[in-house]
Amino acid sequence: MMSFRNLLGATALAFGLAACADSPPPVVAPTPPPVAAPAAPQAPAVADLVGARAVPGARQLTARGYRLARVRGMTRFYWHAAASTCVRATVARGRFSVVEQVPPAACGR
Repeated sequence: MMSFRNLLGATALAFGLAACADSPPPVVAPTPPPVAAPAAPQAPAVADLVGARAVPGARQLTARGYRLARVRGMTRFYWHAAASTCVRATVARGRFSVVEQVPPAACGR
């Protein structure tokens, strides 16, 4: 025979389960998306300067954030600090004949 205490416990359990079945699901706060590390800045392109006159081409490199790092004959090396990029610009007949990215060591970094 079931005692009053057992009957009360079974009844409470039944009502509790019935209440859970009708209740809405618990509210869960959405998890924020993972924060990605900021991308390293990209150095501005320089290939379009091939064929440019040397002085306006050098001004354009400066306007794009490059700074003269060193000079070796008719070749100048420009450093873009934000992007840690070195560019070699070679002058022939008063114009840039080669403008290309080179390893940072070429700029003395």
